[in-house]
Amino acid sequence: MGREYYNIAVIVDYFVANQPEIEELYNLAPVIKNLRQNADLLNAFFIDNEKYIFTSDHLQKISDLIF
Repeated sequence: MGREYYNIAVIVDYFVANQPEIEELYNLAPVIKNLRQNADLLNAFFIDNEKYIFTSDHLQKISDLIF
């Protein structure tokens, strides 16, 4: 499931970055860029720790640290 969120973040970041003439997207660009960086960090974390089983409590603590 996390991979899907990461892929969505990458696509939205690319789309927003390539549509600067649309003011609403231009205004969202910094927010999307920040979400993409968080998604990159989470993706790298889970790749490095894919052998572990995480409970919802673990995921909440990870989320609190990043966001």
